[in-house]
Amino acid sequence: MYYEISATRIIDFKQPKRHTYEFIEQYSESVFQTTKIRFHSKY
Repeated sequence: MYYEISATRIIDFKQPKRHTYEFIEQYSESVFQTTKIRFHSKY
C-alpha cells in the first residue's frame, strides 16, 4: 500500500500503542485528515 503524508501539514503526531501511529494533517481552517497506521509483527 502507498501513503503520502505532507510533513508541512502535520499538526499532531501520536503513538497511542506499540506499532500504532496517528497523524493529523490540516489542509485549511476547517479541513483536517486523520491517518492511522498500524504495523503487525509476528513475534
